[in-house]
Amino acid sequence: MNQGLASMDNSLITVTDSGLYCKAGDFYIDPWRPVERAVITHSHSDHARVGMGSYLTVFQGAQLLRARIGADSPITAVNYGVRPLGAVVGGLLGTSLGLRPTLLIAAAGGTLSFLWLLPSPIPGFRSLSE
Repeated sequence: MNQGLASMDNSLITVTDSGLYCKAGDFYIDPWRPVERAVITHSHSDHARVGMGSYLTVFQGAQLLRARIGADSPITAVNYGVRPLGAVVGGLLGTSLGLRPTLLIAAAGGTLSFLWLLPSPIPGFRSLSE
């Protein structure tokens, strides 16, 4: 029988008052309260919060994160990205929802991921100017 994320015993990630916590790595994923170590999955304002002891984020988002929380903030950027966190989230979904619903969510997300292009000028491009 599938269990919810918050009620899983010995889970890799647990829900706390400060956010999603990974005991094995002693860090929080996108915490909503100040913590010692924060992994920031992307630099949108709902994830980038001031007051963490240290920040780990993807290289491409580090500049925006610095602009949001301060240039002197203790930010470490990794070039590999946060794909491993996506794998963890996928594993948690698979555990809590089951394989079939998780695959359907992934397929729907992949299929719909291009929709942001439709209202942009990109569909009207016929050639790239120099």
